[in-house]
Amino acid sequence: AVVSTQSTGIVSGTAYSDFQRLESDLKTIEKELSNFLIRTDKDLVKMRSQLKLITITPINTISASSNEHMASKVKELVGILHGRKVARNMMVIDSGINNTTLNYCHLV
Repeated sequence: AVVSTQSTGIVSGTAYSDFQRLESDLKTIEKELSNFLIRTDKDLVKMRSQLKLITITPINTISASSNEHMASKVKELVGILHGRKVARNMMVIDSGINNTTLNYCHLV
């Protein structure tokens, strides 16, 4: 999408500046992740798989079965996205090992 650099009254200058900052941040994260995503080291492939699993599972298991269940899954997801260690299937996975792993969880 092409966005005009001039304020037309529809989009404020602040909103446009925020958009440009977010776009720049996204490009930086994509550049940082490119090496992480193309490498095929056995350990790295396993780590990507585990990070994807711990990020997607809480989202897929959120249901309206109970408020406690939903709160538990949301709390788990928030922990993952804040780089905390998560126990799953008798293993502990740390999404906050470094910025690359944490960014990967955010984009999954």
